Amino acid sequence: MNASYDGPGEQVPMLDIASPTDSETREFYERPVRSRQPTLRLPFIIVGIISVLALSSFSLFYFPQQQVTNSNHAGPGTMPADQDHHEDHDSKPDTDHHVASTSVVPDITTSIAVISTSTSVSSSTSSSTSTTQASPTETLAVESGLPLPEQFDLKRNFVVTAKATVREYTFNITHGRAAPDGFEKTMILVNGQSPGPLIQANTGDTIRVHVNNMMTETSTTLHWHGIDQRNTTWMDGVHSISQCGIPPGQSFTYEFTLVNQRGTFWYHAHKSVQYTDGLYGPVVIHDPTEAIAGVDQDKIVMVGDLYHDSAEQILKDYLGPSPPWKPSSPGIEPPAKNIIINGRNGKGCTGSSMACENGTLHSTHVDHLQRIRLRLISHSTNVPLYFSVDSHLLEIVELDGVEIEPIRTSRVFINPGQRYSVVLTANQTAGNYLMRASAAAACFHIPGRHMGESGNAGLEAHGVLAYGGVDVKAQTIGKPWDVESSQTEGIGAEPWSEDCADLPFDLPKPKRVMAAYNVSEQNSHYFRFKMSRETGVMRTSVNETTYTPLVDDATVWKIPHLDLNAENPKWDFGPNQQVMISPDPSMGTQIAISANHMMMHPWHMQYVPRPSSCIIRQSFQVVGWGDGNFGKGQTTWKLDNPMRRDTLTMMGADHVVLRIASDNPGVWALHCHILWHAEGRFLPLLDRLRLKELQTMLGGLAGPDKDGIKERFCKAPAKPEEAHVEHPAPSNS
Repeated sequence: MNASYDGPGEQVPMLDIASPTDSETREFYERPVRSRQPTLRLPFIIVGIISVLALSSFSLFYFPQQQVTNSNHAGPGTMPADQDHHEDHDSKPDTDHHVASTSVVPDITTSIAVISTSTSVSSSTSSSTSTTQASPTETLAVESGLPLPEQFDLKRNFVVTAKATVREYTFNITHGRAAPDGFEKTMILVNGQSPGPLIQANTGDTIRVHVNNMMTETSTTLHWHGIDQRNTTWMDGVHSISQCGIPPGQSFTYEFTLVNQRGTFWYHAHKSVQYTDGLYGPVVIHDPTEAIAGVDQDKIVMVGDLYHDSAEQILKDYLGPSPPWKPSSPGIEPPAKNIIINGRNGKGCTGSSMACENGTLHSTHVDHLQRIRLRLISHSTNVPLYFSVDSHLLEIVELDGVEIEPIRTSRVFINPGQRYSVVLTANQTAGNYLMRASAAAACFHIPGRHMGESGNAGLEAHGVLAYGGVDVKAQTIGKPWDVESSQTEGIGAEPWSEDCADLPFDLPKPKRVMAAYNVSEQNSHYFRFKMSRETGVMRTSVNETTYTPLVDDATVWKIPHLDLNAENPKWDFGPNQQVMISPDPSMGTQIAISANHMMMHPWHMQYVPRPSSCIIRQSFQVVGWGDGNFGKGQTTWKLDNPMRRDTLTMMGADHVVLRIASDNPGVWALHCHILWHAEGRFLPLLDRLRLKELQTMLGGLAGPDKDGIKERFCKAPAKPEEAHVEHPAPSNS
C-alpha cells in the first residue's frame, strides 16, 4: 500500500516483520604496448558473491611500476587447477587454511586466470547435498592484461544445482601494464588481468578465495559487493571497518557461504581508490529456483569509466586546492578519459604527444532468435551510464540480485555499483550491432546552471553483438536509440521518469514477495549527508561528523573491548567514527537519509544538486522517498512488497527511507559509491543486542592458535577512545 507522510507529527507506517525469502599528468612510460602473447591458463570454476561496497581509506601513496610479463610456463604465481571440494551441505566447511600462513614473494613472471569456453548454463533440480566433479574446461589466454571476450560468457557445462560445494580459488594481486583503450598505463591486476576472473557458484556453496598481495608498497582488501556475509562480517573486505589491509607480500583467505542469494554481483578492492585502477571482477550466483524465464545464452557486461592517470594521484589532486582539470574550481570531480565495456574500448589515443595504439572492442556472438541474458555491472568510479543495444529492446528482469517482473525499455541507466540483468531477443536481421555504454551527459552538463564535469559528456564505449557466423569486424548495422527520449516505438512511455534517476522506486515488483519490515522508534535513525570544504579539502559529513578511517585497525576489532554488561556501555570506536546502533533485534531497522548541500563546489554558482549512489551491506527495502529533508517535505510510502536492492541512486535535495533486517551480527558500511566522495561517507551499522554474539565470534578468531586475523594485519592496539554513536532519533526533524 502507499501512504503519504506530511511531517514529523504523523506516525511512521509499520507492518509485521516478514522473514526474508530471499599524466595530462601522464603516467605513460616510453615503451610500446606488449606483444599479445597468450598466457597459460589453468581451468577453474569460480563462485562468488559480492557485497556492499565502496571504498574506505584514503592513504595517498604511489603505485609501483611493477611489470607483469607474459610467459608460456607457469611460474610461482600460477593459479592452481579448479579445486571444487565436494562435501555434505550440512557439514562444516574445511577452514584449516582460513588465513594463509606464508608470505608471498612478489616476483612472479606469469599470472594466470581460467575459464571454460562454452556458453549458457544447464539446470538441475536435484536437492542432494553432494556434487559431481566439475566439467572439463579449456584454457584461455590473457591479451596484454585484458581478458578475452569468451571469459564473459557463462559456461554451458556449469551445473545449476541445489547440491553444495566448496569452491576454492587463488587470486594473485599485482601491478602490471595494460592498455584498455590503447593507452598503456599501470593497473592493478588479478591473476594478470583486469577485469579479474569470474566467480560462478550456486546458492548454498561456500566460497574460499586465497588472496596473495604481490604489490610491493600498498595493502589491499577485496569486498564482495552485495553478498550477505551471514555471520562472517570479518569477511566483508571493507578496509578499516571489517578488516585491516592485507600487507604487501602477505596473504589472506576469504571464506563465506552464499545464503539464499542469486543473481549478479561483483568483487572489488575496498581500499582507497584501488578499483579505479582495475582491481575488480564479476560474480554470478545461480539457483535452481531463480524466477527468471529461460534464456539461451548468459553473458556478463561490465561497464565503467576509465582514467589514464594513477587513481591515487587523481584523488590527491581532487582533495587539493587546485585540481589540474579545473584549477579555479576545487571540488569538481575529475573527468574520465574513456568508458570501457568488459575492459575494452577504442579511441584511447587523443593528443599529439601520445605514442600508443588504438584499443579493441569487446565482441560477443549470439544466435538468431535466441533469448540472451546480459548481466550489466557498473564498476564506474564516478560516471553514471546509459546502456543500450542498437535496434534491440531490452527487458529488465533483475536488479542487484533481486528478480523482478519484466520491465521493457530501450536503455538502462546504471550508477556506480549497480547491477541489472536484461533479456534481449536476437530477432533482427543477421549482422553486427553495437552495444553502447554512454556517459549520462545530463548528470554533468546543465547549461546555464551547472557546467561541472562537462568533460564526461560525449564519452561512449562500444561493443559488438554479432549474430551467428558474422565476422565481428564487419560493418555494423542497426539504429541507435535516443536515450533521452521519453517515448520509444514498441514500448510507449519509457520507465525512466527523469534524468539521472533510478527506475521509480514503486515500479519494480520483486517476484519473491516480501512485506516491509516492522520497525520501532528505537530502531529508527535519521542521517543527513553534506559536502563542504574543510581546510581547503572537499569532505563529506554525516550528521556533521566527518568519518576518518582508522589507521592499522578496524571498527569490528573495537567490539571485543566493549563492556556490554554495563548498564550504560561506553561506546569506544575511536575519533571521528559515526556508528549507528540498533537496540532491538526483533524488529527491522529504518534509516532515513537526506542529501543536503551536495554542491559540485562551494563557489558562487546557482545550487544544482548532483545525484549519488548509496549502498549498504545487503539488499534493503526502499519504503519511502520524497523531496527535501525527511520530516519536512512529503514522503511517499510503499510498504506492500517494496523494491529491494543494495545500491540506489539518491537525488540531491531529496530523501529516501530504507529498512533492513537486524538479524546478522556484524559491522556493516553505509556509504556513497562515487569513490571521489567516499571519504567521510562511511557509516558503520551495528545491532546492539547481537554484539555479544559478535564478541564471541571474534574471540574465536583471535590469537595465534586461531590464525590471528587481527594480530597479523592490525598493527595498532585497539585503544578505547570516545566515538560519536548515533542512537535512534526521537523525531524526524
